[in-house]
Amino acid sequence: MSDFQTWYKQVPPFTRIWLTATVGISLLAKIGILPVGYLILQQAPLFYKLQLWRPMTAVLFYPLNPGTGFHFMMNCFFLYNYSLRLESDHYKQKPGDYFYMLFFNWILCVIVGLLVDLPILMDPMVLSVLYVWCKLNQDVIVSFWFGMRFKAMYLPWVLLGMNMILSAGSIFSLVGIFVGHAYYFLKFSYPSELGGPSLIETPFFIKRYFPDVQGGTHGFGVPPIYAIDARNHGDSPHTDEHSYDHMVEDLVQLYQTLGIQQASIIGHSMGGRAMMLLALKYPQLVEKAVIVDISPSPGLGTSNTNIPLFLQSMKMIQISSDATIHQARKIADEQLSRIVAEKPLRDFLITNLVKAEKEGGDFRWRINLQSLERNFNSGVAQFPNLTGHKFEGPTLFIAGGRSDYVKSKDVPLIKKLFPNSEITYVKDAGHWVHSEKSTEFAKLVLNFLNE
Repeated sequence: MSDFQTWYKQVPPFTRIWLTATVGISLLAKIGILPVGYLILQQAPLFYKLQLWRPMTAVLFYPLNPGTGFHFMMNCFFLYNYSLRLESDHYKQKPGDYFYMLFFNWILCVIVGLLVDLPILMDPMVLSVLYVWCKLNQDVIVSFWFGMRFKAMYLPWVLLGMNMILSAGSIFSLVGIFVGHAYYFLKFSYPSELGGPSLIETPFFIKRYFPDVQGGTHGFGVPPIYAIDARNHGDSPHTDEHSYDHMVEDLVQLYQTLGIQQASIIGHSMGGRAMMLLALKYPQLVEKAVIVDISPSPGLGTSNTNIPLFLQSMKMIQISSDATIHQARKIADEQLSRIVAEKPLRDFLITNLVKAEKEGGDFRWRINLQSLERNFNSGVAQFPNLTGHKFEGPTLFIAGGRSDYVKSKDVPLIKKLFPNSEITYVKDAGHWVHSEKSTEFAKLVLNFLNE
């Protein structure tokens, strides 16, 4: 693989697509393959001839000639640098939010462009993204021409001044600053500084295609590690449907979004079954698999883990919105103790209790209790029958010594579906092996992955 291919594949996906489309469309127009008159934003062709591509091409196209080439290259430089920084830093774990930011800025650029008759929108779109980065990193020192160094908060205004001096493009810069500030104010300033609600929330269907990723930490030479919230859990979207097939398709979509070709996977209980199904249906995506205290056999274990009862108990907890999060978790612990005897397990369940920013500040559960309870028997308790499927990659099953989720009678099926597997029992651990015996668990996982 060439150095260019290596660099290109490392560019975050939205930045890569945006930069590629901008360079490609501009060059195709330059050599006459694409007619310039059909690429710019004009009201009459858009509304009366329904040339609906114009709002998009107006953002991606820039006319190339000896007088504009340098400005185009600077725009591409700013696009690459600041879109990449936003996508790989602030929005690293929220690709759907970054996509929605680009969508919001694009729509507002088009609206303003139609109102003030701007046919080309590359400048304001690029500057709007640069402006958001600068507002989120106001005190970072940036370098500019001739060795100038100043805080990032001043960069959009410096660019505005440069455009006023070197070209007649100040209106484009002003529009970009306006669009970027509109997004930043509605998304960040109004909720945090003025105490209002967040006025820009990424729609559910976007989150479904570009789900949030928890974790993603990595260092030089170390592959990234992603801790993923399953649907109806954590910050992932809540849906009426909940089955292992749905969860696997979510994972496949995540692979595609992050550009992952193959990965080692780990999952516990329901998450373990989702990872088993992923390995069985899409073995090419999985290098190694770690499955924690669950088997592919029908049904579930029962020792100290009556999950439907836990879900019902969590739904019944009543907490006043006036309570602090510390007080609320104490109340929840007291009420759950009537059903759940084990304190570590209660603590684990209570981590899902959060205070909603909207809806009067009421307390809510991050997991979708209604959907999980409704789909438990059909979507969680039963594992799909996959006759003829097998995953031949290295697989480690880690089971709790006090748990009955992996029984001796399950071993033949495990070996049939995962012929290259080993099963290890952690002494004195229950179903939540990773929290009850974290040191032993971490040692097993790391030794297996590093083999």
